[in-house]
Amino acid sequence: GDGGEFRAPMAIGVIGGLAVSTILSLVFVPSFFVIVDTMSHFVARLFAPLIGPADEPDAPLGPVHREAHPPRTDYPAAAE
Repeated sequence: GDGGEFRAPMAIGVIGGLAVSTILSLVFVPSFFVIVDTMSHFVARLFAPLIGPADEPDAPLGPVHREAHPPRTDYPAAAE
């Protein structure tokens, strides 16, 4: 219609921005979180012998939380 040529670049920018933000929020952010979480477990395991045990035990987990997030047991044996 009238002025369509004038608004077309703005429409392309808006649609492109929505597509990019959707991809970032659905793919990139969760993937980045998994990578950072894995690295934090690796670093914690790597430096655990230097830090030692915690002074205070962790707060006990409720039954619902314990079922939803069981403790990790897939750590490889520490190299001695």
